Amino acid sequence: MACQQGRYVGDPVQVRRLQAFLNGWEGFNSIEKTGVYDPQTYGAVIEFQERYKSDILDPWGLQSGTGFVYYTTRKKVNDKFCESVNAR
Repeated sequence: MACQQGRYVGDPVQVRRLQAFLNGWEGFNSIEKTGVYDPQTYGAVIEFQERYKSDILDPWGLQSGTGFVYYTTRKKVNDKFCESVNAR
């Protein structure tokens, strides 16, 4: 996801998948699966990043979430998703 003229944008299919993960696996029940990287999704991503700070933010030397879904955030999403699916 990237910032473009003050709006966060991304591939709608990938955003919808991210929203489904945040809603279904991480407890962000207020997120709707719209495919739009809206303020609710942005805020949930920041909270997710801060929840797993040691894996997502510390490698970059960051103290707080950015809302950008980049390498370490994507990796953690994938790790958590696969972990929960494989546990079933």
